Amino acid sequence: MTGWLALAELLLVFGGVLAFGIWQLRCLRRDRGDDGSS
Repeated sequence: MTGWLALAELLLVFGGVLAFGIWQLRCLRRDRGDDGSS
């Protein structure tokens, strides 16, 4: 059952990176949106 453990770990890492990337994009968009020029 080592395959399931590796898959779960991979999904966990991928999910964390994805969530972090989305959070960063949201912060960048919010900072840029403060100008109102875009």
